Amino acid sequence: MIFYLGLGSNLEPRLGHLREALQRLKERGYVPFVLSGIYETLPWGYRSQPLFLNLALALEVEGDPFRLLLELKEIEREVGRIPSRRWGPRVIDLDILAAEGFTCRTETLVLPHPRLPRRSFALYPLAEIAPRLFLPGAGRVEGLRSRARGEGVFLWGRMLPGGRCLRRHAPFKRARLSLPLRLLHPGCSPPAGPGGSP
Repeated sequence: MIFYLGLGSNLEPRLGHLREALQRLKERGYVPFVLSGIYETLPWGYRSQPLFLNLALALEVEGDPFRLLLELKEIEREVGRIPSRRWGPRVIDLDILAAEGFTCRTETLVLPHPRLPRRSFALYPLAEIAPRLFLPGAGRVEGLRSRARGEGVFLWGRMLPGGRCLRRHAPFKRARLSLPLRLLHPGCSPPAGPGGSP
């Protein structure tokens, strides 16, 4: 099953925390086959805090989405996240945004993420890697992104293989989406599907 995750950090070193989270995912066997650019975004819900860096990724997972959720929470703790106020500053945040062809509504997991259609900071990275992904009850991601106001969402950089980061040096303008950087791993290629095609 293809899962789409959102990663975010607004406590320095923001990029370092994203790198560490990606590395810990790989150590657990969760290797992204596509990774969005990195977007700098305004905080959502509680504005008096530092700007976030956000990205989205897609990975193929065999088995239980609840196990994936538990491992994401473990990674958050390992990277250094501690409980804080809702929507407040955080070292790292890992969310399951959606899964292709799968919906879920339990006390611990709701998919697609119920607030995804209203969150530009998650929609912009997700639309870069899965524009045709359909969210039941909301529509395709590309349509949601085109209707989003997009204020305070700027393309900040792009992660390169090996953990290096290509930064934008020009003054930020409204984010312009580009083709995703596909991470090449031996024996791994992006599966075809409505959400995984560029």
